[in-house]
Amino acid sequence: MTRNPHELGDAAIGPAEAFASDYDPYVVEIGRFVTHIAQDLTARHRAGALSNLVLIAEPRLLGVLRARLPNELHRLVSREISGDYVRAHSALLLRLIETPV
Repeated sequence: MTRNPHELGDAAIGPAEAFASDYDPYVVEIGRFVTHIAQDLTARHRAGALSNLVLIAEPRLLGVLRARLPNELHRLVSREISGDYVRAHSALLLRLIETPV
Protein backbone atom coordinates (compact mmCIF):
# COMPACT_ATOMS: atom_id res chain seq x y z
CA MET A 1 0.00 0.00 0.00
CA THR A 2 1.36 3.41 -0.99
CA ARG A 3 0.84 6.18 1.49
CA ASN A 4 0.03 9.76 0.55
CA PRO A 5 3.06 11.84 1.60
CA HIS A 6 0.75 14.68 2.66
CA GLU A 7 -1.11 12.55 5.20
CA LEU A 8 0.01 12.29 8.78
CA GLY A 9 -2.26 9.98 10.69
CA ASP A 10 -5.74 11.46 10.70
CA ALA A 11 -4.56 14.93 9.67
CA ALA A 12 -3.95 15.73 6.02
CA ILE A 13 -1.55 18.49 5.13
CA GLY A 14 -2.14 20.11 1.79
CA PRO A 15 0.55 21.79 -0.32
CA ALA A 16 -0.32 25.28 0.95
CA GLU A 17 -0.18 24.24 4.60
CA ALA A 18 3.08 22.38 4.10
CA PHE A 19 4.80 25.67 3.23
CA ALA A 20 2.89 27.98 5.54
CA SER A 21 4.98 30.03 7.94
CA ASP A 22 5.01 33.32 9.78
CA TYR A 23 7.64 34.68 7.38
CA ASP A 24 6.68 38.13 6.12
CA PRO A 25 9.14 39.59 3.60
CA TYR A 26 7.86 43.12 4.31
CA VAL A 27 8.67 42.78 8.01
CA VAL A 28 12.12 41.33 7.24
CA GLU A 29 12.94 44.16 4.82
CA ILE A 30 11.71 46.80 7.26
CA GLY A 31 13.92 45.26 9.94
CA ARG A 32 16.98 45.42 7.69
CA PHE A 33 16.21 48.99 6.66
CA VAL A 34 15.71 50.16 10.25
CA THR A 35 18.89 48.42 11.39
CA HIS A 36 20.80 50.27 8.66
CA ILE A 37 19.23 53.60 9.69
CA ALA A 38 20.01 53.02 13.37
CA GLN A 39 23.63 52.11 12.61
CA ASP A 40 24.08 55.16 10.39
CA LEU A 41 22.54 57.53 12.94
CA THR A 42 24.64 56.02 15.74
CA ALA A 43 27.83 56.51 13.75
CA ARG A 44 26.90 60.12 12.96
CA HIS A 45 26.07 60.81 16.60
CA ARG A 46 29.36 59.33 17.82
CA ALA A 47 31.18 61.49 15.28
CA GLY A 48 29.51 64.56 16.78
CA ALA A 49 27.26 65.23 13.78
CA LEU A 50 23.90 64.85 15.59
CA SER A 51 22.48 66.73 18.51
CA ASN A 52 18.75 66.47 17.78
CA LEU A 53 16.50 64.04 15.90
CA VAL A 54 13.02 64.45 14.50
CA LEU A 55 11.66 61.09 13.38
CA ILE A 56 9.20 61.19 10.48
CA ALA A 57 7.99 57.81 9.27
CA GLU A 58 5.03 55.69 8.27
CA PRO A 59 3.39 54.36 11.47
CA ARG A 60 4.66 50.76 11.25
CA LEU A 61 8.16 51.88 10.34
CA LEU A 62 8.15 54.43 13.15
CA GLY A 63 7.24 51.72 15.64
CA VAL A 64 10.06 49.46 14.49
CA LEU A 65 12.51 52.37 14.46
CA ARG A 66 11.48 53.40 17.97
CA ALA A 67 12.09 49.84 19.18
CA ARG A 68 15.49 49.49 17.51
CA LEU A 69 17.10 52.85 18.26
CA PRO A 70 19.81 52.63 20.90
CA ASN A 71 19.27 54.60 24.11
CA GLU A 72 21.91 57.14 23.16
CA LEU A 73 19.76 58.10 20.16
CA HIS A 74 16.45 58.00 22.02
CA ARG A 75 17.75 60.86 24.14
CA LEU A 76 18.18 62.95 20.98
CA VAL A 77 14.62 62.49 19.69
CA SER A 78 12.77 65.76 20.15
CA ARG A 79 9.71 64.84 18.11
CA GLU A 80 8.04 62.00 16.24
CA ILE A 81 5.73 62.56 13.28
CA SER A 82 3.76 59.55 12.12
CA GLY A 83 2.58 59.53 8.51
CA ASP A 84 3.39 58.54 4.97
CA TYR A 85 5.42 61.44 3.61
CA VAL A 86 7.52 59.55 1.06
CA ARG A 87 6.29 61.69 -1.82
CA ALA A 88 5.88 64.89 0.19
CA HIS A 89 7.58 68.05 -0.95
CA SER A 90 10.45 69.23 1.26
CA ALA A 91 8.52 72.44 2.09
CA LEU A 92 5.76 70.36 3.71
CA LEU A 93 8.30 68.41 5.74
CA LEU A 94 9.91 71.63 6.96
CA ARG A 95 6.49 72.98 8.01
CA LEU A 96 5.79 69.74 9.90
CA ILE A 97 9.11 69.98 11.73
CA GLU A 98 8.79 73.67 12.52
CA THR A 99 5.13 73.63 13.63
CA PRO A 100 4.85 73.63 17.41
CA VAL A 101 3.18 70.57 18.90
